[in-house]
Amino acid sequence: MSRKHSIILIVLGLIIATLVYFEATKQPPVNWLPSYSRMDKIPYGTYVAYESLEENLGSRLNTTDGVPYEVLAYDHPARPQGTFMLTSNYVTLDGPTVDRMLEWTREGNQLIIQSGGFGKLADTLGYTVEDVIRPMAYIENATYRWVGDTGNYTPNRSTYPSYFTPERYRDTLVDAEALLLVDMARAQDNLTAFSLPQEEFDSETLDELAGSNEDRELFEDEYPAMLRVPYGDGEIIMSLFPYGMTNNYILYAQDGDKYLNTLTGLIREGNDVYWDDYDQMGSKKYKSPLYYLLSNKYLRWAYYLALIGAVLFTIFQGKRKQRAIPVIVPPENQSVAFSNTIAHTYLEEKDYDGIATIMANQWNEYVRQEYRVFDDLDDRKYVPNLIARSGRPRQLVERITTTTRNALSSPVNTTAFIDAYNAQITAFKNYGNE
Repeated sequence: MSRKHSIILIVLGLIIATLVYFEATKQPPVNWLPSYSRMDKIPYGTYVAYESLEENLGSRLNTTDGVPYEVLAYDHPARPQGTFMLTSNYVTLDGPTVDRMLEWTREGNQLIIQSGGFGKLADTLGYTVEDVIRPMAYIENATYRWVGDTGNYTPNRSTYPSYFTPERYRDTLVDAEALLLVDMARAQDNLTAFSLPQEEFDSETLDELAGSNEDRELFEDEYPAMLRVPYGDGEIIMSLFPYGMTNNYILYAQDGDKYLNTLTGLIREGNDVYWDDYDQMGSKKYKSPLYYLLSNKYLRWAYYLALIGAVLFTIFQGKRKQRAIPVIVPPENQSVAFSNTIAHTYLEEKDYDGIATIMANQWNEYVRQEYRVFDDLDDRKYVPNLIARSGRPRQLVERITTTTRNALSSPVNTTAFIDAYNAQITAFKNYGNE
């Protein structure tokens, strides 16, 4: 790897390490999801409320995570008896579920629902949840007051105030007692309200809901946000202020625990309480291993780094690698060495005649291969053909032809003949290159 590539990889590695460090150490953002889950410690979780109920009620507090329609059925093996408490941002109760709840309540049980809506339940009892505030607008200064309590308190975080109003001319209207009131007049211009036409309540109804004359006067600009509705041998408590159960409200609002304490006091004495986990946004059970992996920021970043490493490996190492090709040294040309060896052998033995014969035979083969002269040395055409095809001078051709003929026909006893013959062959081959 070149120096340039090494520097680039080091810089990229430092950038990735820096990003991972800052991402892993940064403060996680506040989760404002209105989960209302007893397991969530986020602002809109109900961890603190559930812990408080558990401390006050002890073993009388239970949890259910099944569909209310099934949990409250007659044949359910763990059918609750006592108080069924449902807290959610908004519940949509259908007809069969409402019928099952009313049958269960009529037997002498207590149903407590805290939500921004009640589906068919409020309609069945003859009440409507009024909510005509500006779309997506929070109300900063709406205040709440318990009936019989002269002190008002304001949610520390803006919320959507809602209230109940009886439906006119409904034969199914069930008499109810207002427990919690919301002051709409104090919202002023911030509220495009949930306005309750005063003619909906006659003086007798107002007296019933407001109680004393003092409360009656205060109630002129206040509307019910929590109702207690007797039903059969039991009762239904409907609250439009589930925000009072949240961690954020209990811990940080002025008198934030008053709502929870008052609601706890409304639970019938001796009743077992069943906390519903099914209708809460944050209570769904995710069983996917990937969910648990990504829910933890350290495991999440380990997973991301593994994916990045896999991508880099695929890019740089995923290609098919060529097997290393061994370096094969070509065999040396030993013909020259062999010739030298043979020549030295002949010289050591002073076999000059053998050397001269070999030289003559190699000359004849050279002439046949190079110039296609196949004539015999004694043929009169040999010399003219070789001169014509080689372009060498006659004198040189005749001299080497005579020496070749002598090497093959006469014995050679000296090295001088060998040297002279070699010089003639060299001069023939190098002619024109000097």
